[in-house]
Amino acid sequence: MAEDLPFHDTVAHVVAVARAVIKRHWDTAPRAAVILGSGLTSLVNDMVREAVIPFSELRGFPRPTAPGHRGRIVCGRLHGVPLLALDGRCHWYEGYTVGDITFPIHVLHACGAPLLILSNASGGLNPAYATGDLVGITDHLTLAGRGLVPAGGESAWGRPPHREPSPYDPQLLQHAWEVARRLGLVMHRGVYVGVPGPNYETRAEYRMLRQLGGDVVGMSTVPEAVVGRQLGMRILGLSVVTNVASTQHPARVTAAAVLDAAAHAAPLVRRIVAEIVTCA
Repeated sequence: MAEDLPFHDTVAHVVAVARAVIKRHWDTAPRAAVILGSGLTSLVNDMVREAVIPFSELRGFPRPTAPGHRGRIVCGRLHGVPLLALDGRCHWYEGYTVGDITFPIHVLHACGAPLLILSNASGGLNPAYATGDLVGITDHLTLAGRGLVPAGGESAWGRPPHREPSPYDPQLLQHAWEVARRLGLVMHRGVYVGVPGPNYETRAEYRMLRQLGGDVVGMSTVPEAVVGRQLGMRILGLSVVTNVASTQHPARVTAAAVLDAAAHAAPLVRRIVAEIVTCA
């Protein structure tokens, strides 16, 4: 678990302390922040890295335990654009609270990032999708069994919940889709279903999630998107389909296979992210 943080003023202080550590290493205003999902961390190889800060050096940051999540902030430039990249994230199934998971979003916002790009590896629910396809997230369903804001209508950070139909920015999504089309890449638009994990879905669950309107399913992204938008950041969600559900001929899904499929699709994500941050 991340360390327990008291409410409001103390949390704001811890955010300020984490920001000060980052600024001590890298005193640059980022044009965007990116969270790299499972198998997608190769984006940092395209960056001119100017500072790398382990989460362990940042008070309040949770420590990732999932495979493929290294737990560090990479500060630098992508095609000349100043960028903060979270090389790893934490999930509900690791035992963390929503406050733990979203604490890094507050720090990224405090560092001045106006744009948040959330990437993830996901299971395909839509039968029209194929392994390796990219999905721009239009909206999400939350089936985590835990609220993103506590009773009383305000988040743990003292802000009202967002009142918008979706936290995902339609202009950013349209831009990403146009970039993908120009590059000849397959990109769909779809609804992401957030579940707690860490188990993969049964055939009955795949059928249920599809009937509810889901196109892809994963174990992250939703709380980050909600809190980022709540803070006023523009949100773009990109999901890589690592396996497609078949209720007739189900295949065994493993973490290693998911990481491998995401890694093969990572160049597609890198190209779109590079275009988005350059033009944002």
